[in-house]
Amino acid sequence: MIEETTYALDEAAKASGVPPRTIRRWATNGLLKPRRATRSAHRRFTRRDILSAKIVYALRTEGVAIETSKDILARILPMFEAECLMRISEVTRIAGHN
Repeated sequence: MIEETTYALDEAAKASGVPPRTIRRWATNGLLKPRRATRSAHRRFTRRDILSAKIVYALRTEGVAIETSKDILARILPMFEAECLMRISEVTRIAGHN
C-alpha cells in the first residue's frame, strides 16, 4: 500500500497560497478534513486538502459564501480527481508501463 504524502499546516498554506489561519479555521469548521498525526494533535494535510483550499480561496475571493463554496467543492473536486487519474493512466500507457 502506498502511503499518501501529508503536509504540515505551514507547508499546506505555502503550497495553496492560503493563509495558515484560514486553513486552520476551515479545518476546524469541517470544510477541510485533514488527518491527525498519530503522535500529536497536529493536523496533516493531503494534496486533496491543498487543492480544496485553493478552490475555496478562489471562490471566497470572488465573494462566494462559505456554504455555497462547500457545495461547489463537493461537486467539482471529484471531477478534478477523475481528470488526474485519467492523466496518470495516459502517462503510464505512453511510458509503456501498462
